[in-house]
Amino acid sequence: MSILQILWWFFFVIMPVLSIAIVLFIFKKAGLAILRLAVESWSWETAAGKILRSGSAQVQTQNGINYKPDVSYEYEVGQTKYRGETFSIGNLTFSGNKAQTIISQMLRHYPQGARTQIYYNPKNPKMSVLEPGIKVQHLLLPVVALAIICVSLLIIVAGLLIKIFV
Repeated sequence: MSILQILWWFFFVIMPVLSIAIVLFIFKKAGLAILRLAVESWSWETAAGKILRSGSAQVQTQNGINYKPDVSYEYEVGQTKYRGETFSIGNLTFSGNKAQTIISQMLRHYPQGARTQIYYNPKNPKMSVLEPGIKVQHLLLPVVALAIICVSLLIIVAGLLIKIFV
């Protein structure tokens, strides 16, 4: 086998297939569970609740300081009182000049002391959110995964065409 054949196998078969496998593994481990939970949250039960805290909090990341909604609320299911701190499913953080403005817009319906509906998981009432469902952030990982898979498949097809016509 010549060096060109080895390079062809490496760049047009092994690397794309490996990329697809890694992306699918990461998506299955991280993205799919969060996406499934976000979809399920649309059908969760609701309970009357009260906002105890409403604001934003700083989160230190590798890329600097981000901000996230910082909420706390209480609600009752049956005879049991619960407290929650989850705005929506997934890790919602924002960065940049508009981060505080975005969070303020998100929390405008949830000022401290307000009465609101809390969505809770009927199988596990400790799990709750203020806003159920899929958000734009939930779609980021599936879109990136799909893009990587498409590019990898195109590389494989290009490699096959090169092999056939060259």
